[in-house]
Amino acid sequence: MKHRDTNLALATIAIAALVAGSFLLSVYVALPDGDLTWSAIQNFSHFLLFAFLGWVVLFLICRLTGLRYRQAVVVTVAGLICLGLAIEIFQLTLAARDASVGDIIMDIAGITVGVLVYSMPALLRRGNKFPAVASAGVIAVTIAWAMKTAVPLLGFDLIRPAVPVIRSFNHPFSTSKIETNGGAHYTREDTEQNRCCVLRMVFEPALYSGIVFHERSARWSDYERLSIKIYSYLPDTRQILLRINDGLHNNLYADRYNGSFTILPGLNELNVPLSLIAMMGNAGSAGRKMNIDDVTRIQFFTSEIESPFALDLQSIELE
Repeated sequence: MKHRDTNLALATIAIAALVAGSFLLSVYVALPDGDLTWSAIQNFSHFLLFAFLGWVVLFLICRLTGLRYRQAVVVTVAGLICLGLAIEIFQLTLAARDASVGDIIMDIAGITVGVLVYSMPALLRRGNKFPAVASAGVIAVTIAWAMKTAVPLLGFDLIRPAVPVIRSFNHPFSTSKIETNGGAHYTREDTEQNRCCVLRMVFEPALYSGIVFHERSARWSDYERLSIKIYSYLPDTRQILLRINDGLHNNLYADRYNGSFTILPGLNELNVPLSLIAMMGNAGSAGRKMNIDDVTRIQFFTSEIESPFALDLQSIELE
């Protein structure tokens, strides 16, 4: 009995230390904000942390307490879900953090994988291999699901060419691949007023001179509008065109969003409803509805201008 009490005390202390450390790590350690890749990594870290906790906590309970396996699984899963909920609730009190249902889902996925990985040796020792094969399938599918956002973004960052990082750009454009056409070019300009930088877009008198952003995020449908801030130092107005298309775009005019905007001297705030982008802004056209969760290209360009001019793109944000 004394040996069992000692083991129970050791298990309690170890689990309490793990829970406290995980709580502090999740609440007070944050990766850099403002970029979709870091956000995806931070979400995936929830999965990794709770997968580790699922394995270790179940191991400690099974080895150091008198609970049966099924009881240990119930205690582990229930306790770690409560920990995940506590982390998200506490983050509501922090100005720099917020709660997320997605994080809870990642936590539960991680717990599931951790418990199944711990259980795998026992399942393999049984004569019936089906539970082990099914568990391995669940583990593989869950890990693939948890990695589906982080891995493509990491891959994009590894293979994309060097491009200016526009800190004033918010999710999801902070490291978009940028190209030019029609003789246009761009530079990054630091501004003391905004304590960040802007993208100075220079348009030339050529057909469709412009700047192209290759978009790489998803879930535009989680937002309501695309907000664009452009500053003009010019004394008169200028006309710019905005083109947005998705991965299935077939180069038909009616098969993309096409917008025209008059840029006035000073700061211009352009707000385009995503519902309008989805319908391509072409009333009465025969074009299909655009998939706003698969936007691949955003282009600012001009047509039939007589002389070059420059505009400062301060930010592109989904709101």
